[in-house]
Amino acid sequence: MSGRVLIVNADDFGRSPGVNSGIIRAHEEGIVTSATLMVRWPDAEEAAVYARRTSLAVGLHLDLGEWEYAQGEWRARYEVVDTETAGAVAEELERQLGRFERLMGGPPTHLDSHQHVHRDEPVRTELLRAGGLLGVPVRHYTPGIAYSGAFFGHDGRATSLPEAITVEALVRVIQGLPPGVTELSCHPAAEVDHESSYAHERLQEMETLCDPRVRAAIRRRDVALRSFADFRMDAGRAMSQENMDIVRRCYESWRRRDFPALLALVESDAVLDLSRNVFNPDVYRGHAGFRRWVDATGEVWDELQFTALEFVGEVGNQIVTAVRLSGTGRGSGAEAEMEVCQVWELRGGKVVRLTGGYRDRAEALEAVAVADH
Repeated sequence: MSGRVLIVNADDFGRSPGVNSGIIRAHEEGIVTSATLMVRWPDAEEAAVYARRTSLAVGLHLDLGEWEYAQGEWRARYEVVDTETAGAVAEELERQLGRFERLMGGPPTHLDSHQHVHRDEPVRTELLRAGGLLGVPVRHYTPGIAYSGAFFGHDGRATSLPEAITVEALVRVIQGLPPGVTELSCHPAAEVDHESSYAHERLQEMETLCDPRVRAAIRRRDVALRSFADFRMDAGRAMSQENMDIVRRCYESWRRRDFPALLALVESDAVLDLSRNVFNPDVYRGHAGFRRWVDATGEVWDELQFTALEFVGEVGNQIVTAVRLSGTGRGSGAEAEMEVCQVWELRGGKVVRLTGGYRDRAEALEAVAVADH
């Protein structure tokens, strides 16, 4: 996307009446365009009533716990589930998504998490899976939407930094926006009415977000204010149909062992980057390199198959796929199966690069996002 686009997202919507009032004021009088809802708290109902009748785009702020820094360590203020147990995380995410739909009358426009717990596994995988199914952006991981946490009044150990949330500080953030789409998070409140180490900073944030000088800086910088409602991925329809068809035909040609048909879809100087693979990591170049990889694979596996599970996302001319690898060891007869992600780069109707061996969707999407920037 050309130009500079800014999404200003207010976290913690629904946490308390004071937070709700602050976010509402920052939306109506300031620059907040989106918010993420904490559906476990009683005041989420009041927040949803407001959001349903306004232009505020609302996503889910997955709430698995809250931690505060004290006496040299992070301690839990509360914990909803064990964030290291995938099954518990998946069940709680499903519960909160269900509660969101009941409150809002529809799915979230985007996904993130309280205190960014989805930066770690297994929460990351579960939230990305939900984002893929819903076709909505996930903070930190959606290609083409950069994240900025620059407008925040604490350092990494919860020491107050009021100078980071002044009008002057926010204007500097706006002036430094790169081309493309940026999400800027914030945490405004109209009063301090719930326990949190981030308290009076919320009041300062609200005043800053509503200051006319901030909107004037946005106009001077020619920044377009948008909401997450404008960025539903709807992956299957948003991706280039032509590129998806080429990738599907590659998988089908491999399944049939029709290597001439497969090579017809691949540029003669294409790169097959398998340097991340556990088995026989290497980089193969051109059709000759591809044949060399096929021969090497056949020495170890009988009928190695790649089954496409999902088209995860696309940015530019790159497509991320999730695939299941399955095969039987030659000689041993041992069966093996694993799920990995691959990044396909296409140009002019042909594959110019295939990178394999990504452990999960998040790693592959992150690699594509970095390359795009």
